[in-house]
Amino acid sequence: MEEKTIDDYLNNIGEHALLTTEEEQELLPRAVGGDKMAQKRLILANQRFIASIANQYQNRGLSLLELFNICTQGFVDAAMESASKPHDQRFIKFAVPYMRKAIEDAITANKE
Repeated sequence: MEEKTIDDYLNNIGEHALLTTEEEQELLPRAVGGDKMAQKRLILANQRFIASIANQYQNRGLSLLELFNICTQGFVDAAMESASKPHDQRFIKFAVPYMRKAIEDAITANKE
């Protein structure tokens, strides 16, 4: 994943349209299969959600940039898991627990 600054995240949030259910269903298998463009499109379209989750964990020992990066990785992990765990909901609902767990694990590790 390419390294971003906090300004990159904040300047780009909202620039990319949310995905329709159909677009999501088309992109997810491609992303899981290693298609970097599909992965990037999924991440960019969901930056608002990623930032929203990351913002909830501010002031717990990690910078906002670290939280964004960790949350994004949780999002990617969820995409990879979605291939083996069929679900009948929008992907972001499936991904939120993965993003939260990634951040909570990082906060715990940072305290040790």
